[in-house]
Order: sequence, then structure tokens, then C-alpha cells
Amino acid sequence: MSEEKKPQEAPVSEQKRNALIRYLAIMFAVAFALVLLSYLIQASNSQSTIDQLSATSSSALQNAAQLQDTNWELTQEIEQLHEELDNATIAVLEYQESVEAEKKASYQEGVIKGREEGAAQTRKAYTLMAQALEEENPEALKRILDELEPIKGNLSQDAQKECDNLLQQYNALIGNE
Repeated sequence: MSEEKKPQEAPVSEQKRNALIRYLAIMFAVAFALVLLSYLIQASNSQSTIDQLSATSSSALQNAAQLQDTNWELTQEIEQLHEELDNATIAVLEYQESVEAEKKASYQEGVIKGREEGAAQTRKAYTLMAQALEEENPEALKRILDELEPIKGNLSQDAQKECDNLLQQYNALIGNE
């Protein structure tokens, strides 16, 4: 019975069979061509992406190397500038010290010169005082006393009193004549 229930398959003709095989072969060939075409496109895209990433990576490495070089150069320049600043600071300090030494020397020279001038004025005042004490001519005495008046501060107090006495005697002498 089981044989009776199965419908009888009709034998496929040889021509249909060949057409079916050709159809399947063409379909497999088309599918294979599409898969191959998809693979080639994907490989091309992948290669393009790899090339771009390689270029970017290479560029990034070059930029990093340039930045490191620039950083190193700037660090060297900073060190050089610090050294120049230190040298300039030392030079300024040395200059200030020399200026202070010159000021001190100049001040000391001024003090010495002032003392020398004061000593010369004192000598002149005592010389004039001695001349006034010895002078008997009233006109010459007046000239000596007039010359002595502005510098009599260089005389000792006793000598100044003596000068004032001479001036009073001269005035008394003039007043009597």
C-alpha cells in the first residue's frame, strides 16, 4: 500500500535536466561573481582605510617628533636665556658696586678737596691776620680787613676776636682823623 499512495514522479526529460543544471550553474556563477565583486570592493575600501590610517599615523608621528624637537629647542633656549639673565644680573651688581665705589671715592675726594680748600682759606685768613697786625698804613689795613671779613670764619675764636678788635681799632682810627 505504501507504494500505491506515492504519486508517480514523472521522469524529467534530459533537456529540462540540462537546462536546470545550466540555470543553477549560472546562478552559482552569478552568486560567486557577486561575492567576488563584494570582496574586491570591501578589500579596496579596507586598503583605502588602511592607507589613510597609515598616512595619519605617519603624520601624527612626524608631528610628535617635530613637537619634541621644538620642545627641546625651546628648553635649550630657555636655559640659555636663564644663563644670560644670570650673567646680566651679575654684570648689573658689579656695575652697581663700581658706581658705589666711584661715589665713595668721589665723596672722599670731595671731602679731601673741601678740607684742602678750607685749609687754604684758613692759611689765607691767618696770613691776612698777621699782615693786619703788622700793617700801619690805614688804607692798606682797610684793604686787608675787607679781604679778611668773608673768610674770618676759618679763624679760631680767639683769632676772630682779635680780627674784630682790629676792625674796631681801625674804625676808631678813622673816626679820629
